[in-house]
Amino acid sequence: MGRMSSYTLGRRPQLDGLRGVAVLLVMLTHTKVLPWGYVGLDVFFVLSGFLITTLLYEEGARSGRIDLRRFYARRARRLLPALAVLLTAYAAVRLGTDLLGGHWSLRHQLLTTLLFANNWVVAAGRDSVLGALSPTWSLAEEEQFYVLWPVVVWGLLRLRRPRIRPRLRLPLRVLALLAVTLTVIAALLLLVPHTPPGAWAHSHRQGYFDPFNRATELLLGCATALLWRLRPVALPGAAQLPLLLAAFTLAWHFDGFRKDESVRWAAALAALALLTTLAVEHGTLTRLLKLRPLRYAGRISYGLYLYHWPLATMVGQLFPWLPRPAYVLATFALSFALAAASWHFLESRFLHSRKPEQPAAPPTLPAPQRYRERVSSGS
Repeated sequence: MGRMSSYTLGRRPQLDGLRGVAVLLVMLTHTKVLPWGYVGLDVFFVLSGFLITTLLYEEGARSGRIDLRRFYARRARRLLPALAVLLTAYAAVRLGTDLLGGHWSLRHQLLTTLLFANNWVVAAGRDSVLGALSPTWSLAEEEQFYVLWPVVVWGLLRLRRPRIRPRLRLPLRVLALLAVTLTVIAALLLLVPHTPPGAWAHSHRQGYFDPFNRATELLLGCATALLWRLRPVALPGAAQLPLLLAAFTLAWHFDGFRKDESVRWAAALAALALLTTLAVEHGTLTRLLKLRPLRYAGRISYGLYLYHWPLATMVGQLFPWLPRPAYVLATFALSFALAAASWHFLESRFLHSRKPEQPAAPPTLPAPQRYRERVSSGS
């Protein structure tokens, strides 16, 4: 009695639902239904930092080490198959028609996408050269971060003697302090025009696409994961009310923010949403995020994000006479159909194609302290 449900991290329902909300917001913005749905990307960045950090740390807690080669191989199996399908289809359409174009040659578009460099292209204000591949800038931002951050986690976990688990808490505190410090420093640098990140963020439209700005959101997700592991808590359902009010206020006053300013508020709200949905197991927001349609959208969110913009572009170019509701409905229907097929017949098969040599218990999030005490006392 009183024991918190234990989910593996990859199957925690409310996090899948949160991912689903994020991708739907982005799609609603790209189909011109919502003007502020791009904040879904802020949720994606914070959630990505949170999930990857938790998985890395829990692997270290279980086995005493982090297998970087296995980590990068898994990332490749997760991302490359669907991306290869997108680029192949995109190249075929570009070569055979004048749809989906950009101001660059197809060769340059494919090259910068495969090199995960499109975040720097759009940050320089040149997203028009990428055509329908322009949304891949956020994918590039995440992958550049994942090249560096796992090495930091791996290095700090090696500070302890191998397989002596009681010493694991010291690197956890160090990691949490490092993540919080880097987040604060990055945020402050963005506010100072005379620093390279600040100068970049204050010029033209780079504030929204700025790689330093987005790295701050990823770091915020990392810090959230580590702080949660240090001190997990259980909160009543009413604790989610301030978050809902803050989200409503941000949406209500959206027109008063510049696009780059709303990024900071949305990232903070995304971190709060993460914490409250983990700490409140049965709150209103948590129940909403556990709805099956949202969870499924979260599960296929990678395919939805990759495919929806090229499909939206093609539908708009082929059927310019469609009324807005029909255009939105067609784009969503095609995107969900393609993303679902991609997940069930391609992505999931590659993701689970290689079994680990020594299967380990699935990672779980820590239960709050008061629940641990009840369990240990036999209640």
